[in-house]
Amino acid sequence: MNKPMREGFVAEEPVDSSKVIEAKTEPEQVQEDVDTWPLVITLMHKPVERERGQLLKELSFREPTAGDLMRCGGNPCRVEIVEVNGGNVTWMPIIDDSKMLRLMASLCGVLEPQLQRMDPRDYNSCAHRLRRFFLPEQGIW
Repeated sequence: MNKPMREGFVAEEPVDSSKVIEAKTEPEQVQEDVDTWPLVITLMHKPVERERGQLLKELSFREPTAGDLMRCGGNPCRVEIVEVNGGNVTWMPIIDDSKMLRLMASLCGVLEPQLQRMDPRDYNSCAHRLRRFFLPEQGIW
C-alpha cells in the first residue's frame, strides 16, 4: 500500500549512474608559494617608472633579511587578536604601510619615491603577497 507523500517531499526518480559526477573530497587550494625567491609580481594596473623612460611592468623581490627589517623600522606586519572563543583564536593581519613600502623598495631595488607613485591596487597586491612571509602559519594559533 503506497502512502501519500507529505507536503514538501518529492518523489525520487531513478538515478542514471552514467550521469553521476563524483564530488571532490577536498577543495582545490590555489596557493602561491611565497618561499620561492625572488618573488616576481606582475603589476596589473600601471607600470612603475624607475628612471626616465624605463617602465617596470613587474617587480622582483629578493628574500628579506633581519637587517632589511631593522632598516625599514621593524616588522611590517603584525597580528591583531579579534576574538578568543574557547580554544579558537580569530586574528587579523595588519600591514604597516610605511614600513612595508620601505621594505619593498629595499627588496626590489627601486627607490621609495618611485614606488610611492605606483597604483594602490598594485601596491596592495605586492604587500599582501609579501605579508605571508612575516606572519605565523594559520595552524599554530
